[in-house]
Order: sequence, then C-alpha cells, then structure tokens
Amino acid sequence: MVQSVDLTDVKFQWRADQPVILDIPAFSVAAGERIFVSGASGSGKTTLLNLLGGVALPQTGSVAVGDRRLDQLSSSARDIFRADHIGFIFQSFNLVP
Repeated sequence: MVQSVDLTDVKFQWRADQPVILDIPAFSVAAGERIFVSGASGSGKTTLLNLLGGVALPQTGSVAVGDRRLDQLSSSARDIFRADHIGFIFQSFNLVP
C-alpha cells in the first residue's frame, strides 16, 4: 500500500560533536506522488532515505510514514515496520564480487 511521508522540524547529525547535516523544517510526499532526490556526494540523500526507512532517527523532529511515527517506535518495532512496509534498492549492494 502506498503511504504518505511527512518530516517536520527534522534535524540530524551523526555525532553530537559534528555539525547538523540535515535540517528539514517541513517535507511531505503525498500517497502516490513520485519524487526524484538528487544532489552532490555527501549532501544527505542517503541519510534522508535512512530516516525515511527508520534506519536512523533524527535528533529532533518527527518522521511519519502513513500514520506511523517512526521516531516514536522502538528499534525492533522500526525493524518490523521496515520489513512490512519499506523497500530499499541498493545502488551498489557489494554482496557478490
């Protein structure tokens, strides 16, 4: 089932001693809407996808996929949600030589 995606007041940094690398006041994608994410290497594309997939959590703000707030789920609940609702296609999976 296609679901909407909403980020609100999201800030993300990998470590507390590093600068914020994503600062997203508001971002929404409606159910059925398609977007293309592009940018230079290191601009935060993969980090954004990790947030949307529940692999990473923001320091502040909310990440919602459909009616589920990923930032409020436990790690195991995010794993289950990801397995049931999220798909990743890796650019370079590096499993087979």
